[in-house]
Order: sequence, then structure tokens, then C-alpha cells
Amino acid sequence: MRINEDFIKDNMTSECVLIPTGDTYQNGIFTLNETAERIYDLLCEGKNRDEIVATLCGEYETDRATAEEYTDEYIAQLRKAGILLDD
Repeated sequence: MRINEDFIKDNMTSECVLIPTGDTYQNGIFTLNETAERIYDLLCEGKNRDEIVATLCGEYETDRATAEEYTDEYIAQLRKAGILLDD
């Protein structure tokens, strides 16, 4: 999986958003909370699902099952929005 480069990350306001450009413009702005932004950044670094889950468990006070559930839900949302593409 890889990030669609037609979206740009902007956190110049009080919240972090992904803004569509080019052909993806019709998709609308995607708002990220703190954890979602961290997952997005890890995906941009090329991390896979298991690496992301391990990072979340280490950085946040959460158990593995919760980190897996949140990561899976967020990855599904990114795919649905066209932000995350399958190779």
C-alpha cells in the first residue's frame, strides 16, 4: 500500500487535514485527529500495518487489540477516500 500523492497534508490550522489536488479534488478534505495523523505519517514512511500497530502500542497507552482495531479502521477509511492505494 502507498499514499496517493494527489493529497497534501496541512496542519497550519488547529487541526490536521489532507487536501485533495488534481483529479482527486472532488474527494473533499479529510480531517485527522492526533492518532490518525500519526498513522498517516507512518504510512508515508513506508511502515506496514504491524509496524504501525507496534508503534502505536509504544507511543500511546493502548493494548495491541485496540491499536489493531483503530489501525484497520483508519486504513479502510483512507482506502475508501482514495488516499491510500494498493500496489
